[in-house]
Amino acid sequence: MGTCTNNGERLLNLCSSFSLKMGGSIFPHKRIHKGTWHSPDGQTVNQIDHICISRRWASSLRDVRVYRSADIGSNYYVIVADTKVKLKSRCMTKKTAGTYYTRKLLNAQFFYKF
Repeated sequence: MGTCTNNGERLLNLCSSFSLKMGGSIFPHKRIHKGTWHSPDGQTVNQIDHICISRRWASSLRDVRVYRSADIGSNYYVIVADTKVKLKSRCMTKKTAGTYYTRKLLNAQFFYKF
């Protein structure tokens, strides 16, 4: 939204050097739901806050949008990212059964000891 300033260029360079994606620019929303700051006179709205995420985790990002209705007493709007992370657990894998030596049970002394 608006024009890109020197700070915007620096943010783009940072994202490209660290392989980050800007979440606010991925998802299509109405222009009114992209502005994160409004001027005190209420006429100018700019997108100056962003959510940056690693490209590795970019597939877990479901949506990024601005909520204008939250009353936080500031000229900034609340920006919210919806994520869904799937984690693989190593403890959920099947354990193989141990080896049992049943021939030892044929020995009566060992059998009673067992």
